[in-house]
Parts: sequence; C-alpha cells; structure tokens
Amino acid sequence: VFVRSPMQPVRLARSPGLPQSVQAAQLASSAACHGSPAWSSGYGRQTSAHGSTNSGCSSMQGSSAAQGGSAASASGLLAAGLAALGRSTRHRRLGRRAEEKGILQMLSTVDEEFGPSPATTTVSSKDQDWDDSFEEELRQETEASRERHQRALESGRLMGHEPVLLMPAMDFLFPPHAGAKGTDPAQDRKAQFFDGLYVDATFGRGGYSREILSRLSDDGRLVSFDMDPSCHPNSHALVEEDPRFTFIDANFGTMADAFTKEPLTSLVKEFGAPQGVVFDIGISSAQIDDRTRGFSLQNLGLAMDFPMDLRMNPSVGMSASDWLAQASVEELAWVIRSYGNDLEDEYDAERMAEIIIDDQTRNGPFRSIRRFAELVGRAKTAPGEEFEHPMLGLEHPARLTVQAIRLFLNSEMEELRRGLEQAFSVLAMGGRCVVSVFKRKEAAIIKRFVTEMQDPDPGTVKRLRTKRRLVELYPLAGTDLEYSVKLLHGPIAPATYEVSQNRRSRSGLQFVMEKAPRRCPHAKVKPRPESKRFVEPARMPLH
Repeated sequence: VFVRSPMQPVRLARSPGLPQSVQAAQLASSAACHGSPAWSSGYGRQTSAHGSTNSGCSSMQGSSAAQGGSAASASGLLAAGLAALGRSTRHRRLGRRAEEKGILQMLSTVDEEFGPSPATTTVSSKDQDWDDSFEEELRQETEASRERHQRALESGRLMGHEPVLLMPAMDFLFPPHAGAKGTDPAQDRKAQFFDGLYVDATFGRGGYSREILSRLSDDGRLVSFDMDPSCHPNSHALVEEDPRFTFIDANFGTMADAFTKEPLTSLVKEFGAPQGVVFDIGISSAQIDDRTRGFSLQNLGLAMDFPMDLRMNPSVGMSASDWLAQASVEELAWVIRSYGNDLEDEYDAERMAEIIIDDQTRNGPFRSIRRFAELVGRAKTAPGEEFEHPMLGLEHPARLTVQAIRLFLNSEMEELRRGLEQAFSVLAMGGRCVVSVFKRKEAAIIKRFVTEMQDPDPGTVKRLRTKRRLVELYPLAGTDLEYSVKLLHGPIAPATYEVSQNRRSRSGLQFVMEKAPRRCPHAKVKPRPESKRFVEPARMPLH
C-alpha cells in the first residue's frame, strides 16, 4: 500500500536542524548496507546505499560501473554520517578513528562480493575488529530506538490515539546536557533520566505524557492540560498510577493563569519553572473516530447518521448546527474564506455560503452531518456528474468546509497563538517548546510568532536608522518582555516509516523553539501603518 520510488529522499535525515547523533545514525545506516539490514534511527526505514527500500546489498547488484557508483555514493554518505558522529560527545572517538583509517574501508564486504574498487586499501585485522564493533553498536542503537518508537505507537493505539513525531519531540525536549544531577551527558540516552517540571499542553489520550514520564527521574514532574471530557478516564487513571503526574482540566490558553494557583504554584516552588512544554495541535484520532462529534466524514454513504456538533468540549459554546441556524450569509462566507481552502477565493466562499443558508431556509436547520456534507459535496461536483460520498473522509469535497466551521467554533488558530504566548511566559529561561501541527495555517502562526519574538543581533540594531524602524522590523523591541524566542529546528516532517505506521501523520510538521534572554533595547514608539510601509510603485508603460 505504501510504495516509495528508489530515488525518493529520506525526509527526516535531510532536516538540517536534527541532532547530530540522529543525522549520523540515519546516514550511516543508509550507507552501511552490508551485514544486517540497517534501520534509520528508529524513525526511518530500511534503506540501501542509494536510498531504495530493500534488505542487505541486493540493490547494488548490476554492472561493475553501477557497483563502483554505488560504492562511491555509499562512502560519501558514510563519511558524512561518521563526521557528524565524530562531532557528538558519545562518538567522538569512533569518528576520529574513522577519519584516520579511511572511510572506504567500511565497504570491505562489498569489495569481497563484487571485487575491489581502485580506491580500496588493505584492511588490517585491528581495523576489521573496529569495523565489526562499530557496526554492532550502530545496529543495536538503531534497533533499540526503533523498538522504543514502536512501543510508544502501540501504547498510543491502546489509548485510542497514535502520537505523531513522538520520538523526535522527546529528543529535542530532553537534550543530553539537561539530564538529572550526577548523570553524564555522554552516556546512553536510553539510560538517562531528567529532573524538573515539564508540561504537556494537549493531553489527548496520554501518548506524549506517558513517554515524558518514562524519561523523568524521581525529582521530575509532569503537568498536562486538556479541556475534552473524553480524555478524563485516561488522565484520572494516570494520576492514580503515577504520583509525578498532575492533570489540569482546562484549555492550554489558560496555562499562565493556572500556574498562579494551586497545585501548580507548589510545584514551581519545589521544582522550579517548567523546563519544557510540548503541544500536539489538532483533533486526535479518538475524536475523529467518535462519530457523535461530527468530525469524521468517512463512509457517510453507508454509516449511521450523526449530529453536527464539531466542538472540542461539547459542554461549552454552541454546536455547529445551532450556530448555522443563526448565522448570516456574510458571516458564513467570512468563516469559509478565513478558515477553509487556502486556494479558494472570496467568490467561491460567498457562493457556498449562499447555497448553505438557502437550503437551511427551505429545509430547516442542519441537524445531520450527512445532510450538510451531501449539500456541499453536490455543490462542488461538476455538472452532469452524480455525487456519492467517498469511503475516505480525506477525499470528501466537504472536508475543508466542515473544517472551517470547526476551526471557527473552537477558535483553534487564536488559541494556538495564545497558547504559545502562555507557554513562553511560564517557561524557564533556556526552556524548550516543541509544537506539532497538521495545517499550513497553524504552521504560519508559529512562524509569525517566532518572527515577532525574534531578537535582533547588536549589529542589526546599530545599523538601523531609527527606533521606529527597529520596532517595524523586530516587534519584540516595542514590548516590555525580557525574553525572546529562538527557532532551533523546524519544520520537521514525519519519516516514511512513521507514515506507514500511522497514515494520519503524513501532514504533520514539528517546530522546536527555545526561550532566550532578550538583548535588544526597549523602544517606546509605534510603527507606521502598513499603508505607509508598503507602497506600490508607479508602473512603467508597456504599450
């Protein structure tokens, strides 16, 4: 079902901001195709020297010219991987030794099978022993990482949800230098535990929370937020199971206020400000599969009909059917244009709003998600074609229209921005914030937040002409905040292996940010309006 062309790039391995150990493991496992099949650091997939999915070195069979090219490509990848390994603390000795003896010697078994290449040199028994130990260590580490990732996914499935980009988030949330007191940053990451207070802003079914707890020491604590009543059984069970866990029944947009009240004020006094905050934005698999919410459009032609609610918390706010019953054409058109398809223009939004409100006037309120989806689907079907509900909800023409109403009712985009501001207000200086999103609009909000909170370097501040211009280019300068936000990594996409295990992860993106001290001066001036800062120049005549 999931087929990859031989030359498709390894997505996660090519992310420029990944930790060196992760990049090295993925590159080295891709190049070192001899011996046992190599897996890409737990998140990746089984690859050959040139990136095709296979086992062993079968993809390298062919003409002698192809063999030489594959060997040269493999040696280049392996050299890059080992160079990164050499820069890491744990593998500095291995990387330095690899550079001393020559990278091509790692392909000795390939030479034995296909014949020596011109660049091949004699491998001593001492070097061969080193080769074997390195390969065995790399194989054990990558297999262990993959097993941890698989166990986390299986645990999530039992809870009704598979967390996306879980293991990369843990690597960024728990850097080696932040380990518990008395631990060596160079020791095996699997054996390292962490002190301090951490926050899971979106508990969901507890996938992230359980993985975080597995990495905390006895002096570590975790606080989780969620407003969905359906997560209460899992959260209450985890509270009883682990005394290090505290659950707050509230939206993450109220995080700063919650940290001014008990029991969080006591936790801050004992363990300090949070060292890390993690967000998994969007609806969970369990919420999609709960047909009573109306989130899923899957198999509407055969399944039972369900109400059109679309609320994250059914006890708060107004359902989608009730809101539509009192909405005007202009209001609905604004929602569809603002939160719907990015490629949809205002005319399409207005026409769709007119069709929906007209049908509601003639046939009554939309109490059924099937009726609403069928109306939108017929309106988007080409003339002369018969409309049928597709089996997959992702292929339903009404998906983005339903999503637009859901995003508006739950204020999801606004809550994301508010949640980022709240998270950095409670984070400790140097603390990290990891956010996983699934929509381009959500990714745009994160990028805009980082841009507005970026701290200019002293050279830029000195070069700018006025304080007003400083505020226009770097809005942080016009605030009273004493911290800035630094983007460490992102956006990071899921690996092919994770997408094959969880199809809903294919659109996920992850951003890693850090709270840093502010350096730029305070400027109490207002920026010019956009009409003054962006001026359309006079056009030159073409005729």
